[in-house]
Amino acid sequence: MFNGTIQGVGTRYCPSIEDKVMRFREKQSHGLFLEPEGWRTTEVYVQGANTSLPHDVQLAFLRTIPALRNARITRFGYAVEYDAIEPTELTPWFASKRVDGLFLAGQVNGTSGYEEAAGQGLIAGLNAARYVGGIEPLTLGRDEAYIGVMADDLSTQDFVEPYRMLTSRAEHRILLRSDTADERLGSIAHTAGLINDGRLREIEQERLQRDALISALTQVYLTPNDIVTAALAAVGLP
Repeated sequence: MFNGTIQGVGTRYCPSIEDKVMRFREKQSHGLFLEPEGWRTTEVYVQGANTSLPHDVQLAFLRTIPALRNARITRFGYAVEYDAIEPTELTPWFASKRVDGLFLAGQVNGTSGYEEAAGQGLIAGLNAARYVGGIEPLTLGRDEAYIGVMADDLSTQDFVEPYRMLTSRAEHRILLRSDTADERLGSIAHTAGLINDGRLREIEQERLQRDALISALTQVYLTPNDIVTAALAAVGLP
């Protein structure tokens, strides 16, 4: 990372240990988490110590930690620098503007993160199928889904570091709550063939039940009177 081999900016939210040391020189320590790789293995992943330092240096600095003084490394850390396409080369439905029928998703689009890659893959894969079938591509607006925000950002803005989908990027974040996802995107997903008729009926039934409950609650009024006062007093409320 620091010998000139890699020129790009590293990830902001999971930097390497050497990047943290360089960026935060005033810190006397950096926290690490020892995460077992599974129930039936002795391998442990050292979260927070991802690195591309020389192999001998990796082993040496790990063994300065008392709990790891006898540790062995089964897989050394490494760094990879990915090429990414220019935002102006990508459509909001994740198709290449230069190569007809080529759809792209993930790090090649300049993103970092599992959710970001999954969201792109969903839309890119869907639109690749629609392309083969001669159907117009599906796009989501910034007011419809976080995927729509990401698609718009990746196809219109230039970034100098790997892109992450953050709540702060969405100007309609109040609308894009997880509890409204079914209602916002259910019919779109059904039309696109991503959910079946049964799932759409469940979404509609949930909406009807919610609306009925809200309607019923708006018909109930509690005003100060002897009956209400007595009922409150009976449960110890003023």
